[in-house]
Amino acid sequence: MKKIYSLIYALVMLLVFSWMPTGAYAQTEGDKILIYYKGGGAPDEYNCSEIIKIAHDENNMNVYSTTFGEDFPLSSEVKEIEKVVFKFAGNKYIDVDIKNIKLADANATDATKILFAYLQYYYGKNLLTSTVAKVNWNTTGAEHEYAVTGKYPAINCFDFIHIMSSGTWIDYSNTKPVVDWAEKGGVVSLMWHFNVPASEDDFNNQNMDGATCSPDKTTWNMDNIYTDGTWENKWFYGQMGKVCDVLLKLQEQGIVALWRPFHEASGNMLNTQGWPKQAWFWWGTKGGEAYKKLWNTMKTYFEQKGIHNLIWIWTGTAKTATNDADTSYYPGDDNVDIVGCDCYGSSAAELKAQYDGLSALYSTKMIALAECGNLTEDQGSCNKITKRMPKMSEVWAAGAKFLYFMPWYDYYYEEGKVTDSTMFPADYWQDAMGMDNIINMDNWRINEEQ
Repeated sequence: MKKIYSLIYALVMLLVFSWMPTGAYAQTEGDKILIYYKGGGAPDEYNCSEIIKIAHDENNMNVYSTTFGEDFPLSSEVKEIEKVVFKFAGNKYIDVDIKNIKLADANATDATKILFAYLQYYYGKNLLTSTVAKVNWNTTGAEHEYAVTGKYPAINCFDFIHIMSSGTWIDYSNTKPVVDWAEKGGVVSLMWHFNVPASEDDFNNQNMDGATCSPDKTTWNMDNIYTDGTWENKWFYGQMGKVCDVLLKLQEQGIVALWRPFHEASGNMLNTQGWPKQAWFWWGTKGGEAYKKLWNTMKTYFEQKGIHNLIWIWTGTAKTATNDADTSYYPGDDNVDIVGCDCYGSSAAELKAQYDGLSALYSTKMIALAECGNLTEDQGSCNKITKRMPKMSEVWAAGAKFLYFMPWYDYYYEEGKVTDSTMFPADYWQDAMGMDNIINMDNWRINEEQ
């Protein structure tokens, strides 16, 4: 019995949820768990949304359903179980064994692994769509895409950029915009433009008017983060604590998220076009080793706080005709789940070079176009396009088979000051949504055509 039990535990129990909130979250709505028994016959089948928890001992695996509650389990003898299979919802089911999915967070929840499995299923065959919130906690970009295409993107990215001001003009503790997006059927993505006070005096006086993530606009010294009592140390962990409070709340509400912190760390320091070689965010100013320490500090802090619902995305660059590779900033395969690149105004050939270069450097990782759009110039009342990005159908045809693409927002468009986005206009979205292999909110689940 011990031997059989151990086998079942090792090969099977990692497939099931130890706990799931009643009603389930969008990423598992309609998914099923099937328990197969030795000797054949039809399996026992359970909808994940109906399961409260699954527990086990050496003899029995007990499924607790919403129908009978936690006091009356439906029991199966462990010794009779052949296998347990988790199956994706959709017009057909496919098997996925999530015990084989290893994420940067060794304690990632099963739900997080399931979302990652979906992404792996699509990678190389399909292109997922994404929008980004206009500097805070909204889905205005996604609504605009719906207005011009009749489709919502699969992913919406929310930004913690104003977490320092939470409770004033924006309340990040109100997670309703994020939960609403997930319940609608969308995938949640999160990022953080980590702003810091302009000076120690501003920190002491709680003056956030000049808060920034640009290193040339602050006296912030990231080395001091690790020295107790410094203003940098107090600010860093204070803001991290605020973000953790929100992430934990989202986790409790059943939200799994793509997480892209400390993006574009190397900036132009590796650029070969003659532009100033500098990092444009403070987290990249001290070079690769300091950056990796920062990344690992955040990751460790989050995990110690009990946050295990994140898929970690690192943004880098490969060696091309215009850039050197920033491999010195890479936190390592064990600390990264997906690699992204941020490209504006790049040609299809340049995007293909980035895709190929990153795929070669990080061969075990999926590659995403984590930010993109036309290259624009702010003219005070609107943006002027200075270099257009090719349509996504052209990018895909060129062989740049990114996991997803996320156009940046146009502030003036989303404020209603101009009639179309200059970052990614209506015809770009119409082209993308018209691609045969595009994945949006309606079809991001598995379907028969695939």
